Amino acid sequence: RERFPRFYNFSPETFIFPRQYSEFVRSFNPMAVDRDPNKESGSNTATSEPAIWIVKPACGRRGENIRVMPESTVPELRVQQSTIVQRYISNPLLIGGYKFDLRMYVLVTSFAPLEIYIHRRGLVRFSTEKYTHDDYENIFVHLTNASVNKKGDSYLREKEIIGKGSKWTTDRLWRYLNDHSGCPRKLWNQICRIVILTIISVVKNIKHDPNCFELFGFDILVDESYKCWLLEVNGSPAIAIGNKIDKMVKEPVLNDLMDVMGFGPDKAPADFGSPFTAHTYGNRSYARKRIRTNKQRHPHSKPTTPTKNIRPCTYQYKKEKSTDCVAARLRLPRHTGDR
Repeated sequence: RERFPRFYNFSPETFIFPRQYSEFVRSFNPMAVDRDPNKESGSNTATSEPAIWIVKPACGRRGENIRVMPESTVPELRVQQSTIVQRYISNPLLIGGYKFDLRMYVLVTSFAPLEIYIHRRGLVRFSTEKYTHDDYENIFVHLTNASVNKKGDSYLREKEIIGKGSKWTTDRLWRYLNDHSGCPRKLWNQICRIVILTIISVVKNIKHDPNCFELFGFDILVDESYKCWLLEVNGSPAIAIGNKIDKMVKEPVLNDLMDVMGFGPDKAPADFGSPFTAHTYGNRSYARKRIRTNKQRHPHSKPTTPTKNIRPCTYQYKKEKSTDCVAARLRLPRHTGDR
């Protein structure tokens, strides 16, 4: 973000306590000029409303121990374990008055070369109480985690536009936006850009293993100006199926993951159980397993002169056959020194 601020402008201001507590206190100084980095992008356009922060455990899950706090009380926060303190996006896009975010599933099959598959189907997760900015104590207003909202009194009620429960598929969201002058294509392009740039930022820190792959869950919030914000990336996204919406999204995600990796029913170990039998897959066609080597696919000579305005990478989208995945195959610029 420091090196490419024009590209990495999609994450809210974030601190990790207690390690960055003093850094937060310095930024909290009321004499500081323009201390809100999200202000220009429109994340806190209502200047009359006090800024608020969301506090959550760094290794938390399922919405546990998450709090929303006004900015004036955050410097008094004392924590023992690693805790994330993130500036709250206070102007989210609302549907029927309810806040929502997106859970997108991303498969990385290789880091050298970098290959990313973004599934077209994702989850839209709603809060179950109508959004208000100043109701800090009501978690059903601010949190969209299904594991939290299913405990609320409004979960099974018929809610305006949303209906019962707290989930949609992204397909239903795109249809809703098309009918209400939204722009699904604009959001989808932002999501792909966020995914690619986020994974690029950690490539140099990950040891390449040709026999491994990873499924990530990207949590993305859309504000009222249709700007996408990356809230967090989950290394082990929940794949349990608890309702029909989960089944409509997660089963295709897992099936297509197997397709992309080249694991057909005849290759699946017997102890995988019934979800990976031939009956489940039917007559699906499977991609052939790729054999990766350390050999460079596209050798390039070292540039003799520096290039101005160089992009972080070049990439190309490709629709995978028999799946709902969009592949982004990237060629990173060569660097002098270690890769």
